[in-house]
Amino acid sequence: GHDASVTSLVVSSDGRWVATASDDSTIILWGARDACISQEWIAHDGQVRDLAFSPDSRYIASAGEDRKVAIWDISGSAHQPLFWQAHENVPIRCVVFSPDGRLLLSTGDNAVKIWDADTGATVQSLEGHEGRVTGACFSPCGKYIASGSNDKTVRVWRTSDGACLTTLSDHGHWVSHVAFTPDGTMLWSAAGNGTVLGRRLQDVLPDEFVED
Repeated sequence: GHDASVTSLVVSSDGRWVATASDDSTIILWGARDACISQEWIAHDGQVRDLAFSPDSRYIASAGEDRKVAIWDISGSAHQPLFWQAHENVPIRCVVFSPDGRLLLSTGDNAVKIWDADTGATVQSLEGHEGRVTGACFSPCGKYIASGSNDKTVRVWRTSDGACLTTLSDHGHWVSHVAFTPDGTMLWSAAGNGTVLGRRLQDVLPDEFVED
C-alpha cells in the first residue's frame, strides 16, 4: 500500500476499480473484488490531494499539492498523463468530472476552473466568490455547477456560459460541502456551524429549472 496518509479514495462506476491517493505522491489502482494492486505510480510533486474517475471508468483525474491537474488513462500502463497547471498560487482542493466526461472542474482558490478533459484547455473560470472555494460539483444533467466557499455562500452557475445564476447566503457560516441529489431536483449544502440545508432546485432557479 501507501507509505503515508491516504488523502482520497474513489470507486469506478463500473465497479472494477478502487483508486487511492496519498501524501507519498502516489496513486494506487486496486482491483475492487480481489483488493490486489493493479497499478501504482508517482503522480505529483508532493501530496496528491484528490481523485476522480471519469464516468466511463477509463480515466482518473488527480489534483496535486504542486497546483497541477493530471488525467491518467488506466487502460494501459504507460502513465503518460495530460498534465497542466491549474491554479497559480494554491494547492488544488478537488477535481470532478462532468456527467458526460467531457469537462473537469477544479477548485483551490476563489474560482472554480472548468477544463476540457481531452485537451486540458480552459473552458471557463467561474469567479465571484470572495473566499476560497471549499467544494464544487456538477448537477446530474450537467447544466449547472454548485460551489461552496469560505465566504459563507453557495453559488449556482450555468455550465455552458459560466453565468452565476444565484448566490445563497442562508448558512451564515463558511460552507464545507455541496451536492445535488441523483435526480437533480435538490441541492444540499453543509457548513462549519453544523447547519445542513436542502433546497428544491426549481425554487433556487425559478427562471432556469424546467421539470421534465
